[in-house]
Amino acid sequence: MKSWTIITHFKSNNFQKQKFRFRILHYRKKSLILYLRNLYLVSHGFFRNCNFLYDVNMKILQIFFMVFSFSLLAISTGKGQPDRSAVGLFDSDEVLQVKLTGHIGVLISDLEEDPDEYPAVLSYADENGEFVSIPVEVRTRGNFRRDPDNCNFPPLRIILSEDHIANTIFKGQDEIKLVTHCMTSRPEYEQFLFKEYSIYRLYNHFTPFSFRVRLAEISYIEQDNPGDQITSFAFFIERPKYMAERNDGKIINIENFSADDLDEESFNILALFQYMIANNDWFVQLLHNIELVTLDPLSPPIPVPYDFDYAGLVDAPYRNSFRDSLESVSADRFYKGICGSRKEFIALFDLFEEKKDEVFKLYQEFELLELEHKAKIIQSISSFYSMIERPGNAIQILRRDCNLWR
Repeated sequence: MKSWTIITHFKSNNFQKQKFRFRILHYRKKSLILYLRNLYLVSHGFFRNCNFLYDVNMKILQIFFMVFSFSLLAISTGKGQPDRSAVGLFDSDEVLQVKLTGHIGVLISDLEEDPDEYPAVLSYADENGEFVSIPVEVRTRGNFRRDPDNCNFPPLRIILSEDHIANTIFKGQDEIKLVTHCMTSRPEYEQFLFKEYSIYRLYNHFTPFSFRVRLAEISYIEQDNPGDQITSFAFFIERPKYMAERNDGKIINIENFSADDLDEESFNILALFQYMIANNDWFVQLLHNIELVTLDPLSPPIPVPYDFDYAGLVDAPYRNSFRDSLESVSADRFYKGICGSRKEFIALFDLFEEKKDEVFKLYQEFELLELEHKAKIIQSISSFYSMIERPGNAIQILRRDCNLWR
C-alpha cells in the first residue's frame, strides 16, 4: 500500500519547532478529499502562527478545498439519483401505521459496534388502509440510546432495495433512520419521543435547511410468534444527503470549521433556536449533531442540527447527567452563537417573533402530547419569548454567554 508523508517545520510563537504528519493511504476519491483536508489543517496550524498571513491564506485554502471537494462530489452524485418525485414518506404529517416483522428479539439485542443487518418485512397502511409490504434489512444504530443501560429498545436503521420500493411511499429512499421509544413498558418515554419529534417539526418552520420527519405507530412483530409484539410510536428522519439535495446542495464532512466560517444568517438562527429549546448538545467544530450543506464552492456552508433528545424542551431523564458533566455550561439555556451587534440581534429576534404564532400552534394542536408535558413546553417557550421581547436585557444575557463560549 503506497502512502505519502508530508512533514512541515516552522517556528511557533514560543519558538519551538512543531511537526505535522499526515498520510494518504489510497489514491481513491475519498482519500484525495482526506488528503486535501489534512493539507488544510496543516496549513491552518502554520498560518495561525503567521498572524499577518492567517486571514487571507485561510480563506484561500478553504475556497480551494471546497471547490475541489465539491467538484468531486458533483461527479460522484451527478448520475443515478433516486427518483423522489412521487408522493413520499415525508409529504404528509399523518401518523403512519406500520408493522415490522422479523426476529425482533435478536435484532434489538445486537448492540455491537458494527451490528449485523437482519431481514424483515416492513408493512405500512396506504391511503385506503391497505397494508403494503416491503422486504427490508434492519440493524441497530446510535450511541447513547444503543447502550442497554440507557435504553432497552435501541434506534434502528432500515435498509431498502430499489427493486421493492418503486410504487411505495419509500420510493427514492435507500436507507432511513428510525428513532424508537427507547424504553419498552415506560409510557412516559413516548412523551419524550413526541417532544423530540416536535422539535424537528418546529425547526422546519424556521428554515428549509432542516430535517423532515414522519411520525409512525409501529407494531414490532416476532415472526416465529406473531402474538409476541411491541406496539409503540417512532419517527423516521430524512437522510442528510436527501435534505441537502432538496435544497440544491451537497453534504460536506469537514471538521474544524468555526462559526465565522459558516453562513452567518443560518448559524444565527440555529444558535438562537438551540437556545430556545435549551439544547447545549451540539458543536460545530466537531460536527457533533451538526451537518454542513454547501450550495456552491464559494459560499459558506449552512449548518443543520439534529438529535435533540438532550434538549430541555424534551427533558429526558438522562439529560441531568449531561448537564452535570458540562460544569460551566450546565445552565438550561446557554447561547453558543456569534456575539453580534445590537442591530443583528434585533433582526434575529424579529424573525423569531414572526414565527411565534406557528410555534405555539404546533404544540397547541399536537394531540398526542399529554397536557402536563404540553404545559411545560409552552411555559418554557413563553419564557424565551418574554426575554427577547425585552431586547436590551436579552442581548446582555446572550452576549454574556457567547463571550464565555468563544
